[in-house]
Amino acid sequence: MLVRRRHTVRAFHGLARQCIRTIHDSSSSTSSSPHVIATQQLGHREYAFHSPTTTPGRRPTLELVPSSKPSLVESIRNIPLLLEDLFLPRDHATSTTPDYLPYVKYQFIASVAGTTCGVLSMQSLLFAIGLQSGAIPMAAALNWVIKDGLGQFGGVLFASLVNHRFDADPKRWRMVSAFAMDAATLLEILTPLWPAYFLPLAAAANMAKNISWLSSSATRAGFHYSFAQKENLADITAKAGSQSIASSIVGTAVGIAISPWLGTDTFDVAAAFGLLSAVHLCSIYKSLAVVALPTLNQQRLHAVADAYWQHIDTNHAMFKTSGTPETNAFKTSGTPPILRPDQVKESFVFRVWGGYPSRFTQSKVSLSARLDQLGVVPDDKAMYILHGDDNKPNIPPSSRTIHLLLHVDATNVHVLQAHLHLVRVRMRMERMDGDAAAAIAQSRLDMHQKRNELSVQDHFVQLMLASDWHCDHLLVEETVARYRLYHHK
Repeated sequence: MLVRRRHTVRAFHGLARQCIRTIHDSSSSTSSSPHVIATQQLGHREYAFHSPTTTPGRRPTLELVPSSKPSLVESIRNIPLLLEDLFLPRDHATSTTPDYLPYVKYQFIASVAGTTCGVLSMQSLLFAIGLQSGAIPMAAALNWVIKDGLGQFGGVLFASLVNHRFDADPKRWRMVSAFAMDAATLLEILTPLWPAYFLPLAAAANMAKNISWLSSSATRAGFHYSFAQKENLADITAKAGSQSIASSIVGTAVGIAISPWLGTDTFDVAAAFGLLSAVHLCSIYKSLAVVALPTLNQQRLHAVADAYWQHIDTNHAMFKTSGTPETNAFKTSGTPPILRPDQVKESFVFRVWGGYPSRFTQSKVSLSARLDQLGVVPDDKAMYILHGDDNKPNIPPSSRTIHLLLHVDATNVHVLQAHLHLVRVRMRMERMDGDAAAAIAQSRLDMHQKRNELSVQDHFVQLMLASDWHCDHLLVEETVARYRLYHHK
């Protein structure tokens, strides 16, 4: 009995010691990992807080959990996030469109390559001005001032010629800017070969540079506007400035690094320029190709109208063969009749003064002919004129022109209808061997077909106004050529 009692006491003491050890371990664990009662997001870091033990009756306080203090490793890991804050708009994933980051990436590469080329060309210019026979500091300075003045004058003249085309075709003019900058850089690099002609060569190069800077700055706003999704245009513009400065620093450093290696031999510098120019132009093209502009110029509007007519023709063939009612034609096809801005692929290379590549081979388009050249009297009630060149003999198919003129009172709705009609005429001419008169007559009937209880032209306008396209201000008229009719009693 006594032995059994001793075993029982020992077992009890052992169990008590185990419980005490467990309680101690639990309290130690609790002290090492405080109970988090609040967290706070500051920038890219989240901080945790706990409430230490306080005396009864006193207001509880918050203390930072030690483990939430950033370590050196964590600080290094946060460098990409800090750079993101420095060079990208706040919440760029949701505050900008999906094409923003690819655009920025390629623009940065292009800017680095362009700045590097600039360093090489400046070295060549300074070398060339020192090679002029009898060059003295005053003459060199005078030449430098004159070439800058001529270049700025050329930029002003260019701006007056292009005018509002920057808004209508920002991609085209941004590409012009890239070509002009590379042409200017090449001229400056080649200047040492003809030091006696420093002034005309340097002035021409500076003129091309001014054209490039003007085109680039004039088109930049349109791209930034298309990226903004949360009224953050100023933030995007500010970050674009940061990106430009950073790329300029990198490009300058690269240029300084390779200058001693290339030396002053013009052909070596030109060879390096060729490689950098290819990187520059390709990067600019890639950055522009990813941008989806919601504004409507002639090319984009015609692409949308062409896809719309093709959709109607496809549905027309469907209900003819399957017996589907015509009024339900739009409902039976899964293809949306209006292309989105990101679905339109436009051409913007090698098209400086106008026009765009088209699948139509039987006609061209003119939007700025004079009334007397058309030889027709406009209808009093019409808001636009469509006229073909059928009355001119011996015109090859590719040179047949469809003229569109708008009435001075034509609204944006009338403009949309007019260009929808124009595209249909071109489609009909493809099937009628270029017969403009017959195509215009047939297309007029097409415009008034009923679709979902609306005429085709009204249905198109309705869809356009409800789409992502900006229809409140159309950019389809590069030259204003509207007409007005007067009635004399």
